[in-house]
Amino acid sequence: MKQRAVVMGAGASGLAAARLAARRGAEVTVIEPAPGPGGAWMPYEAVVDGRRVDFDRGIRMGMATGDERLDHAIYGCLDIEWNRIDGFPNEGHVLGGRLNRENQCPDVRLLGDEVADAVVRELLAAEEEPAADHVDAWLRGRFGATVVERVFEPFLRKVFGCSLDALAPKAERFFVPGRVIVADEPTTRGLRDAHPELRGRMAHPSSRSLDVPGRGFLHPARGAMGRWIEESCRDLEASGGEIRFGASVASVERHGDRVTAVELDDGTALPCDVLFWSRPPALLCRAAGISVPSARPAFRDLAVVHLVASEEPSTDLHYATFYDPGDAIHRVFFTRQVRPDCAPLERRAMSVEVVLGPDEALDEAAITERVWGELRSAGLVPETARPTWSHVERFSRVFPILTPEVAAGDRACRAALAGLTNAALVGRSEDAAFLNMILLACDRAVNELLEDASARTAA
Repeated sequence: MKQRAVVMGAGASGLAAARLAARRGAEVTVIEPAPGPGGAWMPYEAVVDGRRVDFDRGIRMGMATGDERLDHAIYGCLDIEWNRIDGFPNEGHVLGGRLNRENQCPDVRLLGDEVADAVVRELLAAEEEPAADHVDAWLRGRFGATVVERVFEPFLRKVFGCSLDALAPKAERFFVPGRVIVADEPTTRGLRDAHPELRGRMAHPSSRSLDVPGRGFLHPARGAMGRWIEESCRDLEASGGEIRFGASVASVERHGDRVTAVELDDGTALPCDVLFWSRPPALLCRAAGISVPSARPAFRDLAVVHLVASEEPSTDLHYATFYDPGDAIHRVFFTRQVRPDCAPLERRAMSVEVVLGPDEALDEAAITERVWGELRSAGLVPETARPTWSHVERFSRVFPILTPEVAAGDRACRAALAGLTNAALVGRSEDAAFLNMILLACDRAVNELLEDASARTAA
């Protein structure tokens, strides 16, 4: 007998869980409140100079998990020709108005030798505070005061819109690498060898030269990363799965410690043997009638400025992060680096992420002019280039502000949901902030829940 699986959410993690469950023989139904899948993973399709261009909405690359079986199930079995980047992409960043082309991790040397020397001294003296009340205390315990005040505090204030003591410990994990660059390669290796506790805090000066087994990134050789979402939907439907768009979960029926059915907002009841939930845990608690204290987060919006320039970018970077607080840019993504065979027009295309407050007005012309000036100042586009086409998209309520109250509420919800033996949370979390870890977590959850459901059926 087929196990009945209901999946809440048709984003990257929800579709991954659904496809993995279908491959194990489950009868899968995906519920998605939006009219289509993927959210910001889907491409923006535009006609520029009479040609269609598919823009990625910011940094969109698949991440290999290192598990060949899982990577084939998630990526390799689809009708997509992949461009694989072994190791790390060409990632860089801007700090102190200067560009580092070798690594995304903040390079404090760009702020001057005096700052770099102070950071090294403070790293050696730092002692982590596992019970820190907020991210300011957490980061100071990991890095010391200088790098927090010169790098983390200004950048996270730009992203979250509030001071560090208003954010939960580890809130930076969703936006900032957990390591900093402090010295050249020989000095870094010497410090890390002499002080093993610094290996998780001190970054190698160039990610390009690192050979990490199994580390890889993928992007379709043609078209945007949203094609992965589209092909994932087709793959699921070819396996007999169903996706219901424009539907929401109204309630979750339980019998003891097991979910028995999901009721939709139109009154439809879906019996289920297992439930995979990629939405916020508090929504599942509410639907299941589990009373737990939780705080509703405030959110930040995301604007994505798509640009076509008169000349190709003057960089070989896949993307770059802007850490300086005065910059509007959060990150910029260069189309030609992930599409080696792209058309001449696409080679001049890029997408720029800008984080906004929910009440912040968006003047498309002004924000386009501003980000272009920042790209030029950083040396990422030629001085002689100019934008020949642009379009700005705004996505509401993208980034939750992770206050200590919100984090505590999330932990309470997760603890309460641990009592549901046939339900699993498969969305992004503190322990699975990036796609490769999310996919591994989905795989574990699908295997464990379906094996348990099959054993119960057999019994």
